[in-house]
Amino acid sequence: MTFLNTDSLKEYYGNRMVHKSVDALDGGNMPEVRWEEARNYNQALLMAAQVRADRADLLFRVWDTTFGQTTPARLGEEYFNSETASPAAIWGDPYVERFYYRDRRPMEENGPSDGLFVWLVPRTRRTIALGVERYSEGNDIAELPPNPADVPKGWHVTRYMDGGDNYFANTAVDMMEFLGDPCPALERFRRDAVEMVNFLAQN
Repeated sequence: MTFLNTDSLKEYYGNRMVHKSVDALDGGNMPEVRWEEARNYNQALLMAAQVRADRADLLFRVWDTTFGQTTPARLGEEYFNSETASPAAIWGDPYVERFYYRDRRPMEENGPSDGLFVWLVPRTRRTIALGVERYSEGNDIAELPPNPADVPKGWHVTRYMDGGDNYFANTAVDMMEFLGDPCPALERFRRDAVEMVNFLAQN
């Protein structure tokens, strides 16, 4: 299975110097360099742009091959916040998410919703996982099952790193492992997505 060309991401996650360089390059202000270095700097900017585009594309593709294969629209009316999907936004906060309003009220009324997302887990951004946020009304997080037996197979309830709200998470995969062979992780993620969407549709 060819998932996508991940050579730039393998370099980014596998080579510490490339990682630091890409993170440091924004293209806004070129540092003091010699003539000979200027061309190399511009090539490095090109690679940085490729890494950032590839990482965003990877998140979209993972969503499409996991939650996207589970007919999540049966959860309700879909909403996608395009502000979170710009290249700059995804680079700064690497996730993609779609919301589904459960009671089919107009989105403007901010009824109960489920946010299904793929992200690079914030602690190091070196692992990839699926997550689900469940809202009771507007931005109010719904109570999640305290008993692990009531949580869908493959999932657990956890808390955001800043001690904030609870959300559902599946087991994350190291990015280098994922990039080396995405098939096993994607198969498991797809099964996890089916379990979760079925759970959300019934509860």
